[in-house]
Amino acid sequence: MSDSDLKKFDFQKPSGLSKDLIEQLRTWMNSFSNLFREKWSGIIASDIEIQYQSDTAYSFAVLKNRMPKPSVGYLIKFMDGGVDSMIVLGRSTAVSIVMEMTGDPFSEPEERNLSTVENALFEIFTRELVAAISESWIDQNTLKIDCTGQESRPHRSRIFNPKTIMLNLKFQLTQGDKVFDMFWIVPQTPFEQLLSDSIQPAPNVENQFRGMLEERTKNVKVNLSVLLGSAELSFSEMTELSAGDVIVLNRKITDPLPVHVEEKEKFSAWPGRQGNTQAVKICKAV
Repeated sequence: MSDSDLKKFDFQKPSGLSKDLIEQLRTWMNSFSNLFREKWSGIIASDIEIQYQSDTAYSFAVLKNRMPKPSVGYLIKFMDGGVDSMIVLGRSTAVSIVMEMTGDPFSEPEERNLSTVENALFEIFTRELVAAISESWIDQNTLKIDCTGQESRPHRSRIFNPKTIMLNLKFQLTQGDKVFDMFWIVPQTPFEQLLSDSIQPAPNVENQFRGMLEERTKNVKVNLSVLLGSAELSFSEMTELSAGDVIVLNRKITDPLPVHVEEKEKFSAWPGRQGNTQAVKICKAV
């Protein structure tokens, strides 16, 4: 094996999501991007777009050193499972967004602290972003997540154990001709479980639906008809028909009659009677 065949392995960077889960995540994030663009443009005249890019996995200790500095973070909690996560943007990104919200955009990103008013405006942006993530969830129900507070120095955060394996979901935020990075940091194990649960519906739900469907189909009425035979007559022969005339059909008395269900042949049967009523006896299924 040559040196060119060897691949370096970063022991500080565990493997990310499996192929199936990546597909689930991309479906979710594509829906999120479209929904956020629609929701945000309804609030202010803005051309902000957010597109999912990639996922990587690191321990939280390693990931903190890879965060943009200076940056702004918001804590995001999954309400059903109580799992914490964090959205992180560079501080210049936050400044650019709030400047557009106030109608005072600038050409070059600024590296400065946000004022109290700007922090409040940026929280509005973050909450709308989280709402779009929640509402675009790939399952039939909305995923309950909420923005629970700001983390002013994400690279010094202690919200997770340093050894916890985190997924770093990277997004590209486009604002006019400016492009920024945005990151959603989530614990890998519970996030993988969340995506896995969305792939297959719960077995008891499938069984309930199947049972309900079977019960309803039992009472559905279908049209059943038996074809005795057919014949071809000329127009003159037809006009001369009267009571007592015999019409010879094209079916032999040794052949069973076709039984149709909703105009499709399903059985063969012999003609007969049941009491004073004509009847047929099924002899085989077709």
